[in-house]
Amino acid sequence: MKKLAVEDVRLALKETQYPSVWEKADKMPDDDLKKACFRTDFGMDSLDVIELSMSLERELSVSIPDSAISTYISNGGTVQALIDVFNTTIESL
Repeated sequence: MKKLAVEDVRLALKETQYPSVWEKADKMPDDDLKKACFRTDFGMDSLDVIELSMSLERELSVSIPDSAISTYISNGGTVQALIDVFNTTIESL
């Protein structure tokens, strides 16, 4: 099964309803994007992050436990932390 990569997140952001988020993410080098926080760097609220996560789940045909996403969001997660949540789940399959 394919692991989630920073480019997958960048493409998922492109498909969101927030063009300003995509424009900002698209201009960031991979290393900066990995460190970016959805809330502070992109102005996304928890519902936005959940919608993004659901989009990635559909794309990768994987289900991330709600508790993992909730913990991630409450910790003010970064793009890399979201990638890690997905890849930990994928590795456990």
